[in-house]
Amino acid sequence: MGNIFDKVKELEDKVAEMENNILADNSEVNRAALNQANVLLGRKKRLALKKMKKDTDRWVERDDDITNESISFFQRQYTRERFHSDFSPLSCIPKLIDEEENERLIEIPTMEEIKEVVFLGSSQSAPGPDGRLSPLMQKLVSPNQTGFIKGRSITKNIMLTQDMVHNIAKPSSGGNVILKLDMAKVYDKNYYPDLWMALLVQGLFHTQLIRRGLKYLIYADDIILFSSADPVSLQLMISKLELYEKVSGQMVNKRKSEFYTSWQEDNPRICDIYRITGFSYCQFSMLYLRFPIYVGRKKIVYFNNMVSKVANRMQGWQGRFLSYGGKAIPIKSMLHALPLYLLSVVHPPKIVLNQIDKNIAKVFGGKEDSRYKRHWKAWSGLYFPVHEGGADFRSLQDTCSAFSAKLLWNFRTKHTLLKEFLESKYCKRYHPIARKWAYGQSHTWKRLMDIKKEAEPTIFWKIGRRGVHLVG
Repeated sequence: MGNIFDKVKELEDKVAEMENNILADNSEVNRAALNQANVLLGRKKRLALKKMKKDTDRWVERDDDITNESISFFQRQYTRERFHSDFSPLSCIPKLIDEEENERLIEIPTMEEIKEVVFLGSSQSAPGPDGRLSPLMQKLVSPNQTGFIKGRSITKNIMLTQDMVHNIAKPSSGGNVILKLDMAKVYDKNYYPDLWMALLVQGLFHTQLIRRGLKYLIYADDIILFSSADPVSLQLMISKLELYEKVSGQMVNKRKSEFYTSWQEDNPRICDIYRITGFSYCQFSMLYLRFPIYVGRKKIVYFNNMVSKVANRMQGWQGRFLSYGGKAIPIKSMLHALPLYLLSVVHPPKIVLNQIDKNIAKVFGGKEDSRYKRHWKAWSGLYFPVHEGGADFRSLQDTCSAFSAKLLWNFRTKHTLLKEFLESKYCKRYHPIARKWAYGQSHTWKRLMDIKKEAEPTIFWKIGRRGVHLVG
């Protein structure tokens, strides 16, 4: 990249030169070149570091101060403060691999096996993980850890978190609290293998705290703890976290870690939680894995980030001279792909989807004399294939329905932590087919029950030749 400040200066000079060219010759070629240079200049300016916030919450803006603070920060990051040699806490980790499986793991592969792996590899991609370990991953890694394990999905973690937060106001003896941990220097000061986090958290929490009502979810280094607000439970949890810090070398950043309670919780209990944990008290909504976790009904404000993200992506298109076909390509490939992550987790209010469609329609229609052009065809008519008179655009409403149907199918056919939780919560005495949504139940369960009316008639049992017993 070179010196970013020099690059910005060069682009500024280039923009000034092109502006003079337009004054002399206001041609389409000169206008397109100026637009492209302005886009590049905007990107470079966004990359420039204007100020930096120190650990003391004080901002530094001078170039020399920013340089010195950067050097000091990375020196602290990569300096080992202490080394802990007591590994006795590892005894809490259960032994999950037997001798036969261990022998298979450490066995040296034969030349035939190496040849088979090499020749089966795709020429267009990097080699995948060793097949010896992959069959044991489900056994080794707790189902509460949903990151980087085949068959587990980040979306299930988010939906499970949302469903558990839904009942945070449910009365209990000590109250309910949710703790969101921020692991400081997760990768920079990890002196031991990366699996330590999963192993230690599973061992320390699962074996010693689960009896006190603690539940946890992990996605990579993002850890959510669901616990009773009882002081004894919280003190025990903090002591185990401190033990984890000593053994692993990783630290919990208490300044950035947060705890959430019900809005009905009284101030004395909130003060007790803060005193014991040292975490910051926050109110919902909570951002978890880039998704808003909220209590109560779905509000439009929770999805403003998704709407603004699509709108910001379209800003750079306004000054470009694109045909309708040229606009259709980025709309299909980029704009309709931006909200997919959120739509796979929740069905937003219709007004949110309509606002996104309205913004995209304005860009597709274009401007004339700073006013949006008239639309000669309804936007819903552009969802049809090209040979039927449409533009083959994707309907966000249909996308939500498709994700809902997929969620129902996985709920019916696969065994996941989310399915286990929902069945124990809503289907203790009835089969899911016989259940209906009732007021006060979670949004995830409502989504399943709504799509069930359309999806269930299309689901059929395929009877094989074996395993079927008819009783007369």
